[in-house]
Amino acid sequence: MKDEYFAVIVLFCIKMLRGERSLPAVYHLFKGKKSSQTIQDCRLFNLHQLFSLFQDITRRDIEDAGKYLVENGYVLCSAEDKYLITQQGETFLSSTMQKRHIPSLLNGWEYGDAARELWSKLALLVQVLSNYKDGHKAYLPITNNEKTISWLKSYLPANREERLALSSQLYAELSHLLQEHSTAEAEIFVYKLSSAKRIGYTNSQIADMFTENESFVSLSFWNVLHGIVSKADSGKFPVLHEIANTHKRERLYLTASTAKTLQFISSGFTIDEIAVRRGLKKNTIEDHIVEIALNDPAFEYEGFISTDQLDAIVREIKNKNTFQLKVLKEALKHEYSYFQIRLAVAVAGKEILHK
Repeated sequence: MKDEYFAVIVLFCIKMLRGERSLPAVYHLFKGKKSSQTIQDCRLFNLHQLFSLFQDITRRDIEDAGKYLVENGYVLCSAEDKYLITQQGETFLSSTMQKRHIPSLLNGWEYGDAARELWSKLALLVQVLSNYKDGHKAYLPITNNEKTISWLKSYLPANREERLALSSQLYAELSHLLQEHSTAEAEIFVYKLSSAKRIGYTNSQIADMFTENESFVSLSFWNVLHGIVSKADSGKFPVLHEIANTHKRERLYLTASTAKTLQFISSGFTIDEIAVRRGLKKNTIEDHIVEIALNDPAFEYEGFISTDQLDAIVREIKNKNTFQLKVLKEALKHEYSYFQIRLAVAVAGKEILHK
């Protein structure tokens, strides 16, 4: 396989998913699909670091990785298309991770959107400041995104002295932060930047330069950006803070529709009432409630499932050592709805899994 490290990342996800999901679940995780199921997988199986970090992949990429893993004996595929890591796969994964681990600052769930927006602005700002310092006026901007270009026009000082001061301050801040990363990560990040002398390199070009897999280059790059976003609010990096702070992150990471449902719940409406008022199906509102429970530790779920019901479902989760809804529903003799089981998994599942 051309990009073996990508297959390793898929193998890592398969291990974390414990044989309870098919390959499309990994695909949706990498793409950053904000569906109830993907959000639950991300939170429950502790895969938040990889959420939305391979947005350009295709289903074929995932299928090829799965085929490679099966052919090499690293995973087994069940009749239900669920994948389970083998002992040989465990050994291979452990050996590979010792040499090239998943970068530690990655958090696609929390920083993914913020990092992408920061990069869009930062890359254009660096290009413009570099060309300005070198006296170049005729060049093509690296983006045609109107929102980013509009931001730059409003942000960039008109005064030459202030522009040069901004350039020096930004250089100092980036230099300081890059010192906290490996030489390889720092170089990958710098190679991605465009200047007056060259256009930033693609992941593929950098991979060729480093004789490395493209997916490893990509994760190394995002690791630097996630690190920048995480420290932008520290007060030590005023320029990066101002750029990153333009992306307002919500306290709760909810989809827009779920956030609206939460407003109705907070106002005391029942599931049926919310469904009618919003013109949505009842099970859609239930999906929203599960998403809220996954993301808000303070969510008062007792209005939807009693303590006794929660305890009964949790006991069966522990007994069966699974989160598969069909298995749990049968084990519970169909006394509980799928919604109640899903809500119990959302409320208590992560704590059970990582004990």
